[in-house]
Amino acid sequence: MARAPRTTSTNATQLAEFATALYELVETLRAEHDDAAAAVGLTAPQAMILMMLSEPMSMRQFAERMGCDASNVTGIVDRLEAKELVVRSVDRADRRVKRIARTPTGELTVGKFQRELVRASSLAQLSPRAQQGLLDALQEVRRPKKK
Repeated sequence: MARAPRTTSTNATQLAEFATALYELVETLRAEHDDAAAAVGLTAPQAMILMMLSEPMSMRQFAERMGCDASNVTGIVDRLEAKELVVRSVDRADRRVKRIARTPTGELTVGKFQRELVRASSLAQLSPRAQQGLLDALQEVRRPKKK
């Protein structure tokens, strides 16, 4: 027996349920991220910057990677530098450019944060297959970043 085509209202209802579930998941993950960051003495934005700083880069490159203005990153980097988790240095090719990099203490802190995040994360409860399926779905709908 052939399936009847889905109606627009059915699609809209399912999409609304899906969007609501994703919103609730995002809020749960945000709270878990905040808790994990606080457990290692960081704010959530500080933890995110420290995590994303996997290799030294200029403040401008980093801001572009985050999709914001460099001035938005400066204050957070100032606080990370005060905690001796990152260091700024002058770029050898262009002295006007400041590069940021994690310090050894910053590397240790990233590891602690990641362990804390895994411990606290509701996503860790998913099977590896479910995690991969969710990642695949999210990559499928991810919009390319504007340049």
